[in-house]
Amino acid sequence: MNWWPFGSLDQLDTAITAAGRTLYAAHRPLLQRAEALLADPGFDPEEYADRMESRTNGLLITAGTEA
Repeated sequence: MNWWPFGSLDQLDTAITAAGRTLYAAHRPLLQRAEALLADPGFDPEEYADRMESRTNGLLITAGTEA
């Protein structure tokens, strides 16, 4: 597994291509949504996580959190 910086979708695509790999077209809409969400100055990661947890009936598993 490889990790690349995600400052923008274009930056990510360039880094992946330079490594001789391909960014899957099916992943682009999800990555575009993440990019827009992270760019929103009103975005609150904790509130978002709480919302996602409530939508999954508490089944959302997050690494590195304490119970």
